Amino acid sequence: MFEVQATIPETFQIKVLSITGQKFRINVCAPDPVLAVLITLGNYLHLPPKNLQLVFKYNTYTSLSSHHRTIISYGVRPGDTLHLQLTSIKSGPICFVPSASAPPEETQQAESDDMKLKDESVPTVAWSDTPAAKLVSAVSLKRRHENQQLRKRMSEIRSKLERRKCLRRASIGTN
Repeated sequence: MFEVQATIPETFQIKVLSITGQKFRINVCAPDPVLAVLITLGNYLHLPPKNLQLVFKYNTYTSLSSHHRTIISYGVRPGDTLHLQLTSIKSGPICFVPSASAPPEETQQAESDDMKLKDESVPTVAWSDTPAAKLVSAVSLKRRHENQQLRKRMSEIRSKLERRKCLRRASIGTN
């Protein structure tokens, strides 16, 4: 028997599930490399892409470890779910927040210089609900716009959830 190849649209949406339970929907272009998706997620989560790893579960778990390969070369199709993980996890709280006064280029240079001296198994992590201030040029303009819309929608959802929490607290107090 032969396998029927379904045509893959130029732009499609994938789901990303983090180990903390966060869910993201990301628009990707068929020729996008894995690195472009990691950069998008890294910018939103304030994490360097080198500290992130995507895993695709179809019949087996496949790590999307070759960052120059395209997403679709791993068999990822529209609507599929990828699992986001840190490349290495160290017990205990880890946080790195670059100085707000330092330009991003200097911060990135400092990170790469410091990484030569540090243990490679320790990830540099900064976690925030606010999106990154500066976009990386590897992400296309169309994807930037789509991701901005996604961030805006996620902010709206967060504020609705906060309002519901406040209403629940208020209704519990009146009973």
